[in-house]
Amino acid sequence: MAQRWLGRAFWLQTQETAENFLRSIDVEPNSRLGDVMLGQYSDAGVRPDLLSTALYLGVVSHYIEGSRYPIGGSGAIPRKMNNVIRAANGGERAKLREIRRLQTATDDY
Repeated sequence: MAQRWLGRAFWLQTQETAENFLRSIDVEPNSRLGDVMLGQYSDAGVRPDLLSTALYLGVVSHYIEGSRYPIGGSGAIPRKMNNVIRAANGGERAKLREIRRLQTATDDY
């Protein structure tokens, strides 16, 4: 019974837009508070007037739970990956048209 109720509640959130959700809690989407609350809408890839409440709340939850950039900014990710590749006697090349699969000791061939 609870699963059916929760499923219906989720489905209803997929049918309501983020803008309408904000209006339902007395926040005008074009207000300063609305701008702040909808600031991450582009991470979902859809405009707020088309973005479902379920997807919007998922993105907001992601940020509230503590999404972070690594120390050194987003560029730290490829730098760390390159260090790992080099440590395994591999190499990186920018702008290659062909990508070859690296074979590792764990591959079963």
